[in-house]
Amino acid sequence: MDVHTYCKDKLYDILYQGIVFSDGKTKYWVDKETGKNCFMLFAKNLTIIDQMDHRKWTWQRSKEDMSA
Repeated sequence: MDVHTYCKDKLYDILYQGIVFSDGKTKYWVDKETGKNCFMLFAKNLTIIDQMDHRKWTWQRSKEDMSA
């Protein structure tokens, strides 16, 4: 993505929507209401203790999963 070709409003839209880092493990976005920086670490890239015991956790689909 060449950010030099976008107008300011388009850049803000991209930041509000979010950017997945090239490592595929982290997403960054700016909260539109507060203007604060937000980061999400994708769960599939984390280690889960007792991962075979599904009484303790379940996978929840995110909006990103559903749109892919």
